[in-house]
Amino acid sequence: MNSITFRAHSAEMGLRFEVTFTSPFYPRDQKLSTAPFFYVDVRVIPISTRVFWNGVREDVCRTG
Repeated sequence: MNSITFRAHSAEMGLRFEVTFTSPFYPRDQKLSTAPFFYVDVRVIPISTRVFWNGVREDVCRTG
């Protein structure tokens, strides 16, 4: 099986979202490996700790 997962979070809503797309793939199994479908797993997870964004110190600067 091959899969890819996307993750995002919303501090405002206090949630983390995960979506995983999985396609079936088994070596030497042409029928299953070329099937026109994939699995989608969706997870919504409460964030147990609050997320706070801190500013950068004034003496820190970006170069380049």
